[in-house]
Amino acid sequence: MAEGASGLDNLNSSHTRRVRVMVYVISVIAVLITTGWALFFALRGDFLVAVADGAMLAVGVAAIYFTLHQRLRTAVLILLSGLLIRLAGFALFLDLPSADILRSIHHFMIPIGVAAYLMLRGESGWLQHGIALISLACVVFFTSTDFGIASQYAVPDSVRRSGTWLNNFFSALVLLSLLGLFVSDIDRVEGFFLRLYWRLLRQVCRMLPPLIPRARRKNAAAGLKRREKRGSDKPIAPIPLPSRSQLRRVHLMVLFSSGVMILLGAALVLFFAFYGKWFASATNLTLVILGLALNWVERNGRSRSATLVLVSGLFLVCLVNTAVLDIPSAHVPRASHYYFLVLALATYFLLQYENNWLHQGIPILCLLAFVWLASTPSGIATSFILRDDHRPPAWLIGGIALGVMHLLVHILVGDISRMEAFWHRLSKGLAGTWAAATGK
Repeated sequence: MAEGASGLDNLNSSHTRRVRVMVYVISVIAVLITTGWALFFALRGDFLVAVADGAMLAVGVAAIYFTLHQRLRTAVLILLSGLLIRLAGFALFLDLPSADILRSIHHFMIPIGVAAYLMLRGESGWLQHGIALISLACVVFFTSTDFGIASQYAVPDSVRRSGTWLNNFFSALVLLSLLGLFVSDIDRVEGFFLRLYWRLLRQVCRMLPPLIPRARRKNAAAGLKRREKRGSDKPIAPIPLPSRSQLRRVHLMVLFSSGVMILLGAALVLFFAFYGKWFASATNLTLVILGLALNWVERNGRSRSATLVLVSGLFLVCLVNTAVLDIPSAHVPRASHYYFLVLALATYFLLQYENNWLHQGIPILCLLAFVWLASTPSGIATSFILRDDHRPPAWLIGGIALGVMHLLVHILVGDISRMEAFWHRLSKGLAGTWAAATGK
């Protein structure tokens, strides 16, 4: 099948080079993880599941093969569809939640959805948005329900106890790695992986069996060393300063984020006030205040210190909402922890021109909070815990969080001029509606 005219046809564009690296990274991770699961199920005697994992191995190898043969679009579609089918099957048949151990394998669909949107930029909008939204919709479904198909192949809780933490940790790590690949200088990224490839190949050459003459092994190792040196001699461009387009994206992201904080916080204030939950209302009123402050700071010359204070305050509000108020029960699962992923993504891009301690540290802290709260049904026991009938539906909270994350990714890679025009029309329309309602 020939590749169609698409955004992945230009083999030398920076976007295509990033996609190529992302396909290699995701394929290798998929192969390593499914190899471990295939061995686990084979040792248990569940050979049908082991064969299914073997099929996933074939998908990863096929993606690498098509990428090497310049059929990048085919590789992306095979990889994404194979991963989604495998993860959905695992979540339905194998990773069945219990009262003490939550389902976790579906969280890998979050980086898959983000990767689909990033890699398919320039393709059909139905394809780019469709795969991403299907991935995130599956996450919302598996989060808000304990639905599953019981069978002899279900993984026992004794294995899932540690597997839940590992799945959540690696899904968060993959998400952060994909974001890093997308915003990093592509020359540096390619240079890093090229040097890593040659070093691994040289180690394999050194460990060749003694059947190969020593002289031939030394010659092969020397040749690999020369090739590695030639690959690393390519000049690496310095880290560029933010362009005008990047600054416009950051500006729009801040305004959008502040608007979401104000609207979502106001809705939650009214919701909890209706039930007389004043502590929860006050917590989310803080979210409204932080949103207004973030909007004011951005419009009046965003300062570094003010942004960091606001981010810290937002992290604390998310922590209180998730660990103090939103304690999962047998009937209503937790879903507010997904806002830590939104905060991690936003801060990773907003702070990309800060020092590495801030640029990497704050998103990692957010992801660690997500891992903790997604891996355990516990929280901080207080008298402010909300009853099940006083908590918003998990599907609604999770859907809003992942939808906001999808829109943030769209701001980062979409047509900035069209998005700015839409934002200006929306702002003017809301201002006109407010003026008409207040008579001003």
